[in-house]
Amino acid sequence: MQAAEQLQREREERSKAEARVAALEEALRRTRSSVSFVLAAGALRAAGSAQRIVVPSDAMLVRLRLELPGNDYPSYRAILLNDAGEELWSGSKLKAETESGRVLVDLALTPDRLPRGDYQVKLSGLTAAGDAEAVGSYSFRVSRP
Repeated sequence: MQAAEQLQREREERSKAEARVAALEEALRRTRSSVSFVLAAGALRAAGSAQRIVVPSDAMLVRLRLELPGNDYPSYRAILLNDAGEELWSGSKLKAETESGRVLVDLALTPDRLPRGDYQVKLSGLTAAGDAEAVGSYSFRVSRP
């Protein structure tokens, strides 16, 4: 009888371990499912419409990488607006980074903040005194596959 009980306990432990492994694999998959887009200030396509970005349905994070002509400020502030001009998100104390010779400010958003539609990001540089100076405006259109 003890052998049967021992076997049952081992099966339960194995089942719990398999569930933990499955949960860790899911968490790993989610952390890896991000998508990144580089946006240039004032860039419009030839047809006059905003840059189009496609957010995959399984994306857990959307990174908007705002390209700058230079890194002229200690930090930056970004405001995300919808096509009606309503503020949807803002971020302050953003830092510019240089990558492959390009100066970029990263914004990380969850996909629920970007349903299909037209958007604009207004970026300001913050001086050492705390004053905001307009740096650029980034227009884009979100679509889904």
